[in-house]
Amino acid sequence: MATWDHIKPASQGGNGRLENLHLVCFACNQERKTKKAKPTWLSIKARLMRALAT
Repeated sequence: MATWDHIKPASQGGNGRLENLHLVCFACNQERKTKKAKPTWLSIKARLMRALAT
């Protein structure tokens, strides 16, 4: 199951804007906890299209 995840965690000042969110699997989201996400090279539109295709 995919969940929305903050790229910069809310606990570190990240916001809930789309630019700061990406889709990740639930297990990955839980494992990362408050660590900052690794950089992604996909645009927001590409990420959404990819998520909708699965």
